[in-house]
Amino acid sequence: MKNAELTHWEEAVRRAYSRLAREFAAKHWDLRFNLAYMLGKLLTDYTLLTRVALHERSVLNIGCCEPIDEFYFACHARRWVALDINPEVLDRARGLLAADLAPALMARLAFLAGDAARLPLAEASFDVVLSFSTIDHIPDPVARRRAIDEMCRVVRPGGYLVLTLPNRYSATAWHIWRGRRRGDLPYGFAACFSPLAVRRQLRRNQMEVLAFASSFFNPHTSLFDRVLRRVGLGGVKKFFGGRFGFLARRLPPR
Repeated sequence: MKNAELTHWEEAVRRAYSRLAREFAAKHWDLRFNLAYMLGKLLTDYTLLTRVALHERSVLNIGCCEPIDEFYFACHARRWVALDINPEVLDRARGLLAADLAPALMARLAFLAGDAARLPLAEASFDVVLSFSTIDHIPDPVARRRAIDEMCRVVRPGGYLVLTLPNRYSATAWHIWRGRRRGDLPYGFAACFSPLAVRRQLRRNQMEVLAFASSFFNPHTSLFDRVLRRVGLGGVKKFFGGRFGFLARRLPPR
């Protein structure tokens, strides 16, 4: 991707998320009550996150346009830092949370402006690091890979990383490709990822993969599901969900 094209997409993302943050504030972030949106988060983000005990742990959440994760989970953590590259997004997220959370819970929260590809944080400084469908909005492919490396860097040995992304091998990838060509993606830019490539990158960063989740959902008793089980492929469908994610643990130094 050439510099001019990168600049175009980076500006598109900035404008899109500033607009979305204003809309969320105006509607008092009603997306948290949107069934389809929350079902996707439950199948991926929260399926993985709820396997980690957050009590008395420090948490870094990368990406904070609509602070749904902070709203639902900050009460479980000792300290929660929400990081975003867009200061306007952080200001509006802080305002939404301050209107709905008790002062004691707000005291656990901190808001930090920073680039996910160059985290302004010390190595091994958090017990848990999260990123829910955020890295995909970085236009530069080199920066996207570096952002995942950076997430691994700031996790303490024995700590956890939860990462979710759009799946290259799903219908979501086609919608994203079409939106990029038309220039009408609501969030400016998005990229898709290969689950296998992400798993390999985590392992290169001394992360032990503990769980995989996907938004592929259909009733367990459906004909499609029964056929897959009959041919020994019952678990294959999860690799084709529109969003996927990993829970990983940082291995102690050797």
